[in-house]
Amino acid sequence: MVTTASLIERLQARAKDEGMKQPEQVRRGLEQEMTAILTVEGAGGQPWDKDAGTLGAKRAVILVVGVNGSGKTTSIAKLAWSLKSDGKRVVLAAADTFRAAAIDQLCQWGERVQTEVVAHQQGADPGAVVFDALTAAERRGADAVIIDTA
Repeated sequence: MVTTASLIERLQARAKDEGMKQPEQVRRGLEQEMTAILTVEGAGGQPWDKDAGTLGAKRAVILVVGVNGSGKTTSIAKLAWSLKSDGKRVVLAAADTFRAAAIDQLCQWGERVQTEVVAHQQGADPGAVVFDALTAAERRGADAVIIDTA
């Protein structure tokens, strides 16, 4: 909530300062503000560029967080598809072990986008799922691990 409120405040101030009137201007401003929030300070403050690889790391680990029903799992599938389309190898981790049908939903998306999903049973330790996904990614030489969370 704090990040969302800050984002709204920054965008409102920017819209006023720059005289944004058109929806496309606001959308572009929102995209730029979100990118600014999501920069990786350890990589010189540059946003992750999927075309440039994993910023020197052996593989990218992407932890997706958000409130229930916000579209995390669908966004994960879209990101996995985008990375796969660019020739990257991706492993998905079904670490939302609490929500009913969360594991099944990610597994279905994994099948649709032809991406391996590491999953345990509902109620399992999410940390164990992530550990197993990272281990699988290392063994398979994956470029990215995308973690679905509760």
